[in-house]
Formats: sequence, C-alpha cells, structure tokens
Amino acid sequence: MSEAVMRRGPVRVVMGALLVAMFLASVDQTIVATGLPTIVGEFQRADRYAWVITTYLLAETAFTPIFGKAGDLYGRKRVLQVAIVVFLAGSVLCALADSMWQLVAFRAVQGAGAGGILAATLGVVADLFPPRERGRYQGAYVSVFALAAILGPPLGGFFVDGPGWRWAFWATALIGVGVLSLIGPLLRLPVRSRPAVIDWWGALLLVAGVATLILVLTLGGRELRWASAGTLGLAALSVALLTGFVLRQRTFVEPVLPPKLFGDQVVAMSFALAFVIGAIMLGALAFLPQFLQLAQGLSATNAGLALVPVLGSALVTSTVVGRLIRRVGRYRRFAIGGMAALSLGVLLLSTVDAHTAYGLLVVPLVLLGAGVGMSTPALFIATANAAAGEHVGVASSAVSFFRALGGAVGAAGFGAILVARLNVRLAEQLPGWSGDVNEIIEVPRHVAALPAAVRDGVRDAYAASLRDALLVAAPVAVGGWLASWWLRDAELSAEPAGTARDTEPTEATESSVTQGATRND
Repeated sequence: MSEAVMRRGPVRVVMGALLVAMFLASVDQTIVATGLPTIVGEFQRADRYAWVITTYLLAETAFTPIFGKAGDLYGRKRVLQVAIVVFLAGSVLCALADSMWQLVAFRAVQGAGAGGILAATLGVVADLFPPRERGRYQGAYVSVFALAAILGPPLGGFFVDGPGWRWAFWATALIGVGVLSLIGPLLRLPVRSRPAVIDWWGALLLVAGVATLILVLTLGGRELRWASAGTLGLAALSVALLTGFVLRQRTFVEPVLPPKLFGDQVVAMSFALAFVIGAIMLGALAFLPQFLQLAQGLSATNAGLALVPVLGSALVTSTVVGRLIRRVGRYRRFAIGGMAALSLGVLLLSTVDAHTAYGLLVVPLVLLGAGVGMSTPALFIATANAAAGEHVGVASSAVSFFRALGGAVGAAGFGAILVARLNVRLAEQLPGWSGDVNEIIEVPRHVAALPAAVRDGVRDAYAASLRDALLVAAPVAVGGWLASWWLRDAELSAEPAGTARDTEPTEATESSVTQGATRND
C-alpha cells in the first residue's frame, strides 16, 4: 500500500498553520477584554461582564483532555479538524449574538473548540517529530501563547475602535477557515487502528466537575460568600462529580484520563509542576495590573503593557530552551532552572510596596516569564517522551489541563487572600472605611476619585495585601522547585510517536523529522 510522504516543505507549512490555530485559540482568551465595556453597554447586562471570559476558559480547560483522548483513539488529524470546526462555529455564533446570554453560551462553544485545538496540536507534534526534535516546536507554542497575550488587548481595541467588536470574531473565523484548508490536504499522520469508544459518561463527569469547581473558585468571595450555602453546595457537587469521574476512570476500558499515567513518575511530576506554574503565574499576573494602576498611577492600557517583560522573556526563553533541549537531548535541567527562576521572581515581587518604582519590578517580571519559558517546553517534552505510544495525546493535553486548573485555583486563592487581607489592612489604615473592597480590585480607576488621604491609604493597603498574597505563593513556588529535582531525567528518543507502533501492522513509517512517511489520518 503506497504512502504519502510529508517532506520538509509541507511540514513547515503545516506547522505554520498549527501555530496560527494555536494563536487564534489563545488570543481569544483576551481579545474581548478590551471590548467588554462596549459589549456590556450594547446588551445592557453589566452583571454578566466577567462571564464572557470565564465561560471560554472553563470550556477550554474541561475539554482539553477529552479532545486529547479522542485524538489517541480516532486520530489526531480528524480530531483537530473537528476542534477547528467547533471553534469556527463558536466564533461565527459569537459574531451573530444579539444578547449577553447568547454571547456567554457561544463563548463556551468557542472555548470547547479552543481546548480541542490545544490538545490536538500537541499530539500532532508528537506524531511528526521525535522527542529530541520537539523542543523547538514546543518552545514555539509557548512563544505563541506569550504573543497572543501581548497582542490580544491591542487587537481587541483595534476592532472596538474600528469595524466593531463583532469583527474580532469574524476575523478569527476567516483566518480559521484558511488554517482548515491547509491542514486538510497537507497534514498526513498515521492511521489509528484502535476500535474503541471514548468514555462519554466519564467525559460528562469531568466537564461538569471542572465547571462547578471553576464556578466555586470564580464566584467564591465575590458574588457569593465562601461560607454561603450556594458556594458550599457547588463545592460539594464538584467533589461528588470529580469523585465519580475518578471511580469511573478506574473501571472503563478507555478512560479519558488513564489512571496508569499517574503511576509514571515523570508524567505525574510533570502534571504537578504544571499545576504549580499555572497557579503562580496566573495568580500573580491576575492582580499585578491593578497594583500598577493603584500604586503607579498607570492607565489600564499602560498597566497591561507594563507586563510585557513577563511575556517577552517567556517568548525568548522558550525559543532558546527548545533548541537547547534538541541539542542536549535531555529535559530535567531546564525544568529545574525554570522552577528556580519562577520561585526567585515571586520572592522578589513579595518585597514590593506602594512606592516601589516600576524599574525595580522589571527583574522579577523577567524572571517569572523566563521560569515559564524554560519549564513549560521541558514538561511537555518529558510527558510526551514518557507516555509515548497510545497515550501520548491525552498525556500532553493533560499538562495543559493541569496548568489551566492551577491557574484557576491560583487566581481564586490570590483573590481570596487579597480580599481578606485588604479588609484587614483597610481597617488598620482607614478606621472609618466603608467602601467596597471588590470594587477596588475590579475597578481600580475609581480609587483616583477618592480624597487624597483616603486614596493614599487605599494604595498602601492594596500593596501590603498583594505582598501578603505573594508571601503565601512564594513557598508554593519554592516547593515546586524542590519537587522538580525529583523529576526523573531520560535520554530523549529519536523516534516520533507517530511511527509503526501506532499504525496498521502492514504499514512502515519513517522516523525522520523531514521525511515522516505516513498515511492520511
């Protein structure tokens, strides 16, 4: 049986298309943030402001491992095409939404497709390239995430000020169609021959469990008190659903998250470190812009731009580390170095106060970005190398899942500590204070309208509260660095995941990066 061969030219075109798809999935997390005031004004539903972003992240997180498992069972190309179609459908529906509830619902559809894109593209890299060659491409993925974070808000502003916020979704859909048209004829991957059915009940339990968990973390301490019946009820429901998911995974033939993955030291440690990275990174970055607006007096736009050192260092470091991993053929030292940089960055940030000059923040911000840029490609490569074969897709996607879950937990944890400490600090600084703490965190520009003495007290209280939260995060980061020393190292294989072991027995495949002989998936 003759086979088509993916040579260097098509591989480069396909990888370019995959990176564009990853960019679209990533930039849509933030591109609407700039336009939210306009959207809220059009639909007259300020109470659903945050849900436009939350539902996207929720669906993306929950569906990432499901699409990863589907790729292992039914083929990465097929699943990637389905994910792109779902993402495009969500984008078009968002552009056509005529109410806030519709926009929120359609953002969930878009987020589910984005989770599929993230999962499937990671699996495609594992199929096309041996572990030793994956470093530069995993590094490129981290660079794409950083670039999307940098460009998302300005792009959103461009559409809001120009053709209108709906064109942010139309543009995404149009570019996505182009990506889909390239992947169809050019991407060639091994044929999967595993006649199995995905655990849909397990998938439903996972989506529902993760959704309720993120709802608890999002609403707790803000729209709902932590000790309220609503919060406790959602928490109990989340525990019950996730417990049911774990129990089902132990009995189903093709579990969504195979329990045996957690028995592998490298895979389990990579999941744990990814969780810590997500918690520290998103937890810290979620509240630094507010600090810069309050303490430094920056505008919202300039506060966002002030975080460019984080994203820029992540972009540069991930690219360099990806190439170094390819050269040395091992990953452990980069995971350790990345966790060390992340820990040092958090420790330095924990020394800030309301009068700290921005120039003194640059070094810790660069260290945070460098930590993520060094460790993330290493963890993806370590996981794919350890789980090579039938579980490489779900294992790689699970790294993204645990990092996103860590981000949700970290942001909620930071927020809870910040609110609690801010109440205490305000009582100390301003005994007669009767304002809304959540308003300070969510709308820092309102602080500028306060009397000078009150404004200075609020700024000092916020900076001290942020420092308290960072002092709690620092031991977590250091603990992650210490744990990274237990990550077992291995010589990276020169054989792609998508080789003969994943194809029909009669087929032969080549293990070259530039000449991976495979059939259309």
